Amino acid sequence: MTKTTGVNAIAKTLKKFDTEYIFYIFGYGVPSREMEAEGIKMVLTRNEKCAAYIADGYARIGLRPGVAWGYRGPGSMNLAAGLADGYWSSSPIIALTSATQKSHIHKDSYQGIPDIRHFDEVTKWNVDVPTPNMVGDILRNAFQVATSGCLGPVHVNFHADAIFQEADLPEPFGDQTYSKIPAKRTRPDPEDTRAVVKALTEAERPVIIAGQGVLISQASDELIQLAEMLNIPVATSNTGKGLIPDAHPLAIGVAGLYSKATANQVIEDSDLVFYIGCKTGNMVTCNWTIPKPNTKVVQLDIDPEFIARNYKTEASMVCDSKLGLQDLISMVKQMMLKPAKNSQVRLKEVERIIKVWNEKADAELNSDAIPIKGHRLVKELRQALTPHDILVADTGSETIWTSLFYEILMSGRNYICSAGSLGWSFPASIGAKLAAGDRKVLTLIGDGGIGYHIGEFETAVRYNVPFVTVVLNNMSWARPPATLKNPVDFGKIATAFGGFGIRVERPGDIAGAIEEAFDSGKPAIVDVIVDRKESGYVALLTSRSWISEKSTEFSFM
Repeated sequence: MTKTTGVNAIAKTLKKFDTEYIFYIFGYGVPSREMEAEGIKMVLTRNEKCAAYIADGYARIGLRPGVAWGYRGPGSMNLAAGLADGYWSSSPIIALTSATQKSHIHKDSYQGIPDIRHFDEVTKWNVDVPTPNMVGDILRNAFQVATSGCLGPVHVNFHADAIFQEADLPEPFGDQTYSKIPAKRTRPDPEDTRAVVKALTEAERPVIIAGQGVLISQASDELIQLAEMLNIPVATSNTGKGLIPDAHPLAIGVAGLYSKATANQVIEDSDLVFYIGCKTGNMVTCNWTIPKPNTKVVQLDIDPEFIARNYKTEASMVCDSKLGLQDLISMVKQMMLKPAKNSQVRLKEVERIIKVWNEKADAELNSDAIPIKGHRLVKELRQALTPHDILVADTGSETIWTSLFYEILMSGRNYICSAGSLGWSFPASIGAKLAAGDRKVLTLIGDGGIGYHIGEFETAVRYNVPFVTVVLNNMSWARPPATLKNPVDFGKIATAFGGFGIRVERPGDIAGAIEEAFDSGKPAIVDVIVDRKESGYVALLTSRSWISEKSTEFSFM
C-alpha cells in the first residue's frame, strides 16, 4: 500500500490500459497535469459533447476505448448528450466526470446538478465514486464493461473527495486485454450452430444482413467466405457498410430506409434472412416491413438481448461474430453441404437487378449540372480517396448519399457514419484521424450539421489534426428547405480559424479542391454548393424507381 491521492491512482490506472488521449473540458478536478505526467495526451475541446464525439470516432477507427472527461453539472449533461451516438453504435467510450464533494449535494451548490442519473439511458454502466479507495477497482471494471459483450459507453463519476483525498492504495494495475476490442470472444453452442446451418441450407432464397458487430469483430473475411460457400447474397446495415466490397458478386448494398433498392428487393423476395451482428431496428428493416411476414429469420449476435427482439427466430447463435462464422464454415465443410439448387438462377436475377440500378446511377454520377448534384459529389469523393482511406458521414442526407453511391473497394472499417446525431461526423473525424495514422480522413456533412460544432475546427488547428471536411452546402435548413438569407461561406471560416478553406461551385472543380485541401497539410473545409432541390431523401426515392423494368416502384419509406 502507498499513501496517494485518488487522482494519481486514476492517471496510473488509465495508463495501465494504454490510454493515449483524453478529450476533455477543463474544470476543477479535471487532472490534466497528472495525466500528462503519465504520458497521456490531453486534448482540450470546445465542449463536452464534442469530447464524447471525438472519443467515439477515435474508438471506432482505433478499435480501442476512447476516453472523454467533463466537468460537473451542466458539463456532465453535455457529455451525456454526446454519448447517445456511441450507445446506438456500440462504441467503447469511457466517460469520466468530476463532481462536487458529497457534502455539497442537495445544498444548492454552484453547478450542483446531480451528475449520475442523466447517464442512465446512454451507458452500459453508470457508477458513482465517492472515495479514493474505490478508484482503481471501478476504473478497471469500466474498461471491462465497455469492451466486452455488446460494446458501449460507460460513465464513472468521481466526486472531489475521491479525486483529491489521500488514502493507502495498492499499486495500480490493469488487464490490457481490455485495452482493445473485442476484448473477449465467445464461441457459440455447437447445437445452435448446427440449427443455423440446417436453416440456411434448407432455405431456397436465403439472404444475409450483416451489421457493425461483424466489423467490430473484424470478421469480414469469414462473412464473405460463408456467403461464397452457400451462394448467399449479402446486404449490410448503414453502420455495417464496408464489410464486403460493392463489386463483389454477392454484395447487394445497404438495406433498410437509407438504402439501395437492390438490397431491399432481394430481401423482400427471400424466404430466410440471417442477421449477423445486426440489430433489427426500424432503419435496417424499413420500419419492420422487410423482410415480409412469415419469412424465416435466424440471428447471430454477441448479446442475447437482441435475439428475437423484433422477429421470431428459427435458430440463433449467441457469440462473437468471428468465432461464430468460423464455426459455421467448419460445420458446412464437415457436412459437405452445397448451395441451394436454384442459387445460380437466383444470383443471375440479383446480377440483373444490380446492373439496372448501376446503369441508372452512372448517368447521375456523371452529371455536369450546376448547381452540383449530390450524386456527382459522392463520385468525386470516391475518386479522391484510396481504398484504405476513411470516409465519415453525418446523419440524414449525408448517410443516404454515401449509402447509395459511395463504393466500397475493399472490406474493413474504412467507412463510419452517425447513428442519428446531427453534426456528429465533424468532431468524430478529429478522433478518427488521431487513430488513423497516415490514412486520409474525409468527412461529408451538411451546412446544417457543421453549424452544430464548427468551433471544433479550432481544436483541429490547435492540435494540427489534418483532415478534410466537405460541406454539402445547399444554403438551406431542414425539410422542406428553409432558404437562408445570409448563406455562409464555410471555406472562409476555415481560413479564419487558421486552416485551409475553399469554395466549389462547378463539378469539374471538386477533385482539384479536395486534392488541394489534403495537400495543405492542415484541417480543411471544401464548401461545395449543391442543388437545394435535390436532397438525399429525393435521391433515395428516385433510386428506388430505377430497380425494375416493370412499372412498379418501391415504397419502403
